[in-house]
Amino acid sequence: MAQKQKTSDPYTAEEIAQMHETLQKYEETLSKAEADIAMRGKLLGEAQREQGSLAYFYGVRKVELAVMFKRAETKVFAIRGRLHRWFKENDALGSSERQIDKYVDTHEEYVTAMEVMFYVEEVYKKFVEVEEALTKRGFAIRDYTEARIKEVYKDLI
Repeated sequence: MAQKQKTSDPYTAEEIAQMHETLQKYEETLSKAEADIAMRGKLLGEAQREQGSLAYFYGVRKVELAVMFKRAETKVFAIRGRLHRWFKENDALGSSERQIDKYVDTHEEYVTAMEVMFYVEEVYKKFVEVEEALTKRGFAIRDYTEARIKEVYKDLI
């Protein structure tokens, strides 16, 4: 029977490959974001109709990435704690806390976990920026619509 993996266990090569594959799919979605945000060449009604669905589409993915980032961050903290405890318990030299922290900071398991967390955080922050751009796009659509309505009131019948 396989033993359940603990949070403080290091990332396996399969986990890293799966995480990379998952994040690549998110980055492919990001490559389409610029075209989704752009309003040039679209009808006003079309831009208004797609605004809500785009905000939802990118917002859901941002939330998924936020959860993925929190899990990666938790794993980093767990690995750091396990390594710190191990170095402290197996230290025959009586190293200071600062020296033990340096050992942990340069340990391969910890560095790998940090790299994974940074990659997830990078993609997450890109989705945050897309969501902010969509919010600004929504305001621009509103402003343009209000300006068009005011023009209608100026027309003679």
